Order: sequence, then C-alpha cells, then structure tokens
Amino acid sequence: MNSSLPLSLEKISFKANNKYFLRDINVKVEKGLPKVIMGPNGSGKTLLMRIAHGVLRPTSGRVYWSGSKTPPLYPRQTMVFQKPIMLNRSVETNLAFALNPVKKTSQEKKKIIAEALKKIKLLEKIKVAARSLSQGEQQKLAIIRSAILCPEIIFLDEPTSNIDPQATIEIEQLIMDISRDGSQVVMSTHNIKQAERIAGSIIFMSRGRILKDTSPDDFFLKNHCSEIQQFLNNV
Repeated sequence: MNSSLPLSLEKISFKANNKYFLRDINVKVEKGLPKVIMGPNGSGKTLLMRIAHGVLRPTSGRVYWSGSKTPPLYPRQTMVFQKPIMLNRSVETNLAFALNPVKKTSQEKKKIIAEALKKIKLLEKIKVAARSLSQGEQQKLAIIRSAILCPEIIFLDEPTSNIDPQATIEIEQLIMDISRDGSQVVMSTHNIKQAERIAGSIIFMSRGRILKDTSPDDFFLKNHCSEIQQFLNNV
C-alpha cells in the first residue's frame, strides 16, 4: 500500500461566529518520532487536529495527503479524544469493532485482541464492560484500539490529562511502542516533561496561530518570544 504521508496543511484558517479560531496555519507531518502540539488552553490545538483528521473542514486552506491536492479515498488515520469514547460493550468487543474492516478469521482476531490487551495489562478484564474501567484504563484501551490496525497517523488529544502518574507512565510507553511500530503520532499536551520525554518535534500554538515548529532541543534550550517563555515558566 502506498504511503499517504506526508500530511500537509496549507494556509488553514477556521472561522465561526465572525471569529477566527485558526489563522494561516502551515504544517507538514512526516514520518518520525511523535509530533507534539503545545500551547495554552484555547490556542487551537484540538481544532487543528480535528481538521487534520477530517472531522472538521477549514474555512479556507487545503489539507493535502502525499503532496496531492486530491486526497486518498481512505487515508489511514485514527483519533483518540481527550475523553475516550467507549462502546457500551465489553473490552473485547471494543477491540473487535476496530478489526471489522480486516478479513481475518474469528480465531485470528481473538489472538490479535489478546495480544493487544496483554500489552496494556488488561487481558484479565477482557469480558468486563469497557465503561466500567478507570479513566486511565479506558484511555489505554482507546489508544490500543486506535493503533490495532497500524494506521499511518494517530492523533491523540491530551492523552494523559487528569490521569494518575502511574497510568501516565504506561500511556507514554504505549505511545512510544506505537511510534516504533510505524504509526506517526501527533498529540497535544500541557505536560512539559512529557514533551521532553517523547517529542520528536514540537509545535507551539497561541491564539490560533503557530508560533514555533521546531526540535525539542531548540524549543527547550533557546530563548523564545514572551508567550512561549511565559508558558514554559507557568505550566
């Protein structure tokens, strides 16, 4: 299968109620370590990912896949929202649903599901209702579900927000495993230490604009404009 990458957003703006929430955004997502989006609340991080994922259409600008103005019919991407969406079914059924598009026997699918749940330490809860899991467990399940078919890009919106430190460590490890397995991760976070640990590149947003798109070394070691410095000092 031909790659759909790079994913390019060119001159993207989004306007609603006569107000611009994104303005003149230019971003290219290529294969590599996780691309981390940072910035204060309301800066446009989630909105940018939703447009990149295709959930929303921009007011102006274009989203290109693989340099083409004509996007592929089925770009291979998934997104996990800050509050994970669980089917009102068992843990096993939540993963089985994600496997519906592939032509495999039921035994093959059961094996894939068991391996995925073993990776996130939830195999013993395979028959438990997904919505009864803790917030951290639901987030791990949502992430592994999004990754189970090895999409080219996975968008993660604040994947460790309001989650305890141990679950945060496990989710970070899961994200790095997914990245090593070949999926390009694009994620937002307010956690500076987390960005230092896992980012391959960092986008900093403020008031609907991108102020910086650079390497972690440049972002954390160099002097910046007052908005970035204030964010780094206050978070």
